[in-house]
Amino acid sequence: MKGAKGKRPTVQFYFNDVLGDRRLQACRPSTRGIWWNLLCHMWADGARGVLSDLTLDELGRLGGASDAEIQAFLADAKRHGFCDLEVGQSSDCPAIVLIVNRRMAEDHKQREIWRKRKNAWREKQQKDESHGDVLPDSVTSSTSSSIPTSENKDFSSEKSRPETPKKPPRKSAPKKPPCPVKKIVELYNEKLTRLPAVDPDDITDPLRTRIAARWKESPKRQDLTWWAWYFDGVAECDFLVGKKTDFAATLHWLTGPVNMTKVLSGQYVNRGGACRLTSGNAQAVDEFVKGG
Repeated sequence: MKGAKGKRPTVQFYFNDVLGDRRLQACRPSTRGIWWNLLCHMWADGARGVLSDLTLDELGRLGGASDAEIQAFLADAKRHGFCDLEVGQSSDCPAIVLIVNRRMAEDHKQREIWRKRKNAWREKQQKDESHGDVLPDSVTSSTSSSIPTSENKDFSSEKSRPETPKKPPRKSAPKKPPCPVKKIVELYNEKLTRLPAVDPDDITDPLRTRIAARWKESPKRQDLTWWAWYFDGVAECDFLVGKKTDFAATLHWLTGPVNMTKVLSGQYVNRGGACRLTSGNAQAVDEFVKGG
């Protein structure tokens, strides 16, 4: 938003920068108060960030300070350097003061450069638009004869031009079948009757997420026959079905990523007994999935 004369009514003020400026914070409280008043006048002045050609009396009135406070302000500014300060002498006045806030002056300078560039670009666009639709007669007459028509067009060049081969359409990746969570739960209940049953109509969200994740991990698992084979293998492991200890696996436990890897690697197979889950039995898995 801008004022009536196109001036920006506000300025970006960085509190942390002010509080963190040790040069300014080291000054007297009266100096800091005078500086805030002068910053407001710098912003309102045409040359943003600069106050120039001021006598000490005028500087005191702008800063709202006495002569002694202005002298202390000038001493602090020279000592700590929180602003650019020049004090000149003349025959008419004892001192002429120039005060510059570096950040505000640089910001104003950059904005003026950007404004001039933008105005120049707009003028160029307007010139291009005003001359773009109208062509001189000499140009239209010279170019009309060179425009190919059905009478003077050389079609031989088109015959010899090779045709651009069309790119074959991209093959979309095959979609993974949706995970039949309810049917997998029903298979679990059917195959593993010794383990805690799960209500197919009341499956918890964590269990549903686990089953779906294991389903997506491998194309072989995206088939209900694989899950039937898996549950049959679990049924052959006495430890998992509670025949050895008080521990009995659950469907939530069996579908955990680490637990399923252990089960498939044959870690829970009975000692000295044959089981379809024993390691190296990949051929038996394939035959079972294929219905062999």
